[in-house]
Amino acid sequence: MSTWTTSKVVQDFVRTLGTSVTMKDVAEATGIHPVTLSKIGKNRGYNPSLDIVDRLCEYFDCEVSDLLVRVRNDVTSTS
Repeated sequence: MSTWTTSKVVQDFVRTLGTSVTMKDVAEATGIHPVTLSKIGKNRGYNPSLDIVDRLCEYFDCEVSDLLVRVRNDVTSTS
């Protein structure tokens, strides 16, 4: 099973925009609760719903791959 990381990726992506965007700005524009945005920003491996990811992509005019990074687990199958 893999996990997905968003927090650092989203933070880095916002920096590349070259503008200062606050969580309040994003929350108001997307309808995403500020607590959810905080969880995304602080918790590595937080698992946002596809709806949340879609709203962020719409807001930032970007692709899912700009916001999510797949992190493979080092678990080998024994089947």
